[in-house]
Order: sequence, then C-alpha cells, then structure tokens
Amino acid sequence: MAAHVPTMLAMIIASSLMMAASMAVVGWGRRRDGLGRWAAALLVNAIGHLLIMLRGLIPDVLSIVVGNLMLSSVFVGMIAAVYQFQGRPVRWALLLAPPLLVLVFVSVFIDNFPARVSFVGLVIGLQAVWALLAALSHRHATVGRGQWLLVAGLLLEAVVLGVRALVAISTHSEATNILQSSALQTLTFLATFSVVLVSSVGFVFMSRDRADENNRVLAALDPLTGVANRHSLISALDRDVSRAVRTREP
Repeated sequence: MAAHVPTMLAMIIASSLMMAASMAVVGWGRRRDGLGRWAAALLVNAIGHLLIMLRGLIPDVLSIVVGNLMLSSVFVGMIAAVYQFQGRPVRWALLLAPPLLVLVFVSVFIDNFPARVSFVGLVIGLQAVWALLAALSHRHATVGRGQWLLVAGLLLEAVVLGVRALVAISTHSEATNILQSSALQTLTFLATFSVVLVSSVGFVFMSRDRADENNRVLAALDPLTGVANRHSLISALDRDVSRAVRTREP
C-alpha cells in the first residue's frame, strides 16, 4: 500500500505547526521544561518537510540540501529539549555535528538519490536513538508515563529510518525523487507523523506530570523544614482510619 506522498507531507506540516503552537503556548514562561525547544524543533520540522514537498518548484539546493539539513536539525532541538527538561548541560558542538555531516554529504551527492536516502536515514535514525537514550537515562527520576509515549515515538522513527537506509543500500532502486509513492515511503512518513504526535504529546505529559508532582510535594511538606505539614498529617490519618474501618481493627 502506497499513500500519496504530497498529502502525507501536508499532514506532517500541518500537525507540526499546530503542535508547535500548542506547545509554545503551554510552555510560555516555563523555560526549564524544554517545551520551547521542542516547539522550535517542530517548527523546523514543518519548514523542512515544506521544502521537500516543493521539490521541482524551488531550486534543488533548497529542497534537497536545506530540506535534509533541517530534518536532521529537528532532532538537535528535541535532544536539547530533553536535556533541558532533565537539567543537563547541552553540548551544542556535539549536537550540531550530525546536521553538518548531512549538509556536506547531501551537497556532494545531490544527484544520487539512493545514497542520499541511505545516509540521511542512517544519520537521523541514530539521532532518534540518541534522543531515546537521553530520555531513558533519567527515566527513574521522571514521574508519570508520558516518557514512555516519547520513547515509543522515537523508537518507531529509529527503526523505520534504519530499515529505509538498509533497503536503499542493499537494493538498486529506480526511484529518483522522494515524492514518488511507495510502501517504504508511506511507512517512513507515517513514522514521522507518529513522532510529531505521540512523542510531542508524551513530552507535554512529562512536563504536566512533573508539575503535578511538584504541587503534590508543596501541598504535603513544609517548604522551610521539609517535614509533613498539617494537610499531609490529616490525609495520613484519614487513610489509616479508612483502613481500620475496612479491616475492623482499632
């Protein structure tokens, strides 16, 4: 089954823009949560796919070179957002290395579609694995289940792009344009669509769950001494009384 590629690109662009706007509103004034960086990454994702969709209508250097550069830069923003959420420093020189590699390779092999597909798919797939490992490295310190939505979307993207790169390397495809429909193209763009929705929703849930946990702690503990306050003690007494009633014990 092969879907209409321009239609799928339009879906990715629209969903990226809407999700970026939503996350920018939710994350306004909350710089530590990384929502602003994730929203910026989604905006870059929309622009990159727009450039690819305009293949043949704009110069190839914009559609192919800049388009692929921006797709790789999406994961720079996502990884940086995860690091900011976790309070970890960002090594920008290391994060920007993959997009620079994509820029150089695609510029040299601009007329070799299979080589571009395999290299870009491999690099972006590894970036997805990088983002996935970054999220998993602090999974015990992250409350809630939103992180697993984030991981699921990134895992799907990494697997699909890895398969796409291997297929491009091992077969002699006659395709010369990314806009040509095929089953693999459909699967690739569906994976991208899932990252936009599933992983982004997961990241929002991570931020919300941490805010809820912070509020719970503030409501239960005295901010100066860190000991249980009156509200916490009453909640504990209510819980123990309810247990005593159920078990018919003093």
